[in-house]
Amino acid sequence: MMRTKRLEASKPESPWLEYHATDGSAPQRTVLESLPFVIGRGDAADLHLDSSRVSRVHARIERDSRGFRVVDSTSTNGTLLNGTRVHDAPLVHGDILVIADIEFTFHCQPATDGLPQATQVMGQGLQDLSTAPGGDPGEQLIAEVRKLQESVTRRALRPYWHAVVQLQDEQLFGFEAITLVQHGGASSSHVGGGIAGIPCRVTSRARALLRLLAVEDMLQRGCDGRVVLNYASHEWQDQRPLTELQRLCARFGSDQLVVQMPVLTTGVIERFAELYSALKGLGVAIAYDQVAGGPSQLRLLRKIPPNFVRLSANFMQAGERQPSNLQALISGARDLGAEVIVPGVDSEPQRVHYTNLGCRFGQGMAFDREFTPDLVPVSL
Repeated sequence: MMRTKRLEASKPESPWLEYHATDGSAPQRTVLESLPFVIGRGDAADLHLDSSRVSRVHARIERDSRGFRVVDSTSTNGTLLNGTRVHDAPLVHGDILVIADIEFTFHCQPATDGLPQATQVMGQGLQDLSTAPGGDPGEQLIAEVRKLQESVTRRALRPYWHAVVQLQDEQLFGFEAITLVQHGGASSSHVGGGIAGIPCRVTSRARALLRLLAVEDMLQRGCDGRVVLNYASHEWQDQRPLTELQRLCARFGSDQLVVQMPVLTTGVIERFAELYSALKGLGVAIAYDQVAGGPSQLRLLRKIPPNFVRLSANFMQAGERQPSNLQALISGARDLGAEVIVPGVDSEPQRVHYTNLGCRFGQGMAFDREFTPDLVPVSL
């Protein structure tokens, strides 16, 4: 697809574009050895992209007294910066640049003062755009993406935890690692904001980093319980999650990992049965999250049965009014051979109630306060 020059051949201060292939292979880096740097389909381009969606002279990267800039050359399919179509816009370290349908990360000489400076930038420089009321939505989105990308680049993230407890005896079963959440009490070191729910490369990278940090945290603490790792549906569109899981299994042990994904993933990912077989081949347990259907939904899962089902919080609230529906869903899950995880168990009467219904595991703020006092506090 691309004719590139390797980073090692450049001066250390040279900026570069980094391309991540969808097959999970090592990223390709193209050095911007001279500016302006032309990107396009034409043979004269500094970066040649062999795609019919790319114009012959698609865009160029320049540098002026204010810093780096990307300029679209009136291309047919446009140039996106952090998800927003632009004609002429500033480029900073970590920006996501999309040329037609090909995505790059822009890198330039990073700051040398280490993590404290990165934290200061995230807390002061970027939040002015992302939190200013009445600001331009495009600028806010770009600021949010830059903030998240900076967090990933600096590893300035921390996973949050939910305890998973056996309801019968209130013994700890393991921890669920919370990755991306929307704003609502999350600390500045935690990933959130307006882009948390947007399926894009930068949020996928942040999720992957948080899962790695979660496993490292549990290894350092000597945790012998299960670790539940969350995956968004869109992350399974390529091979990266499987490659990631192979590495995590080698470090932590597959018998301790639970791969959790929304139950809707089983219907939106093509050839999900092959993915299911690959996960089983790794030896990890599988959990379907946000389960809210009746027995008919569960019957669709008979060929791809999970080890666990985590019920939808909204369904749990409705189940309080119609307990027969809740009972039918719990029974259907047990018929699949899956154990049920119930969220929002915040009182002793609730614990007893769900235990009597046949739910084996539960989560709730009371359990978090008891089992995660020395971990990063959950803030949702």
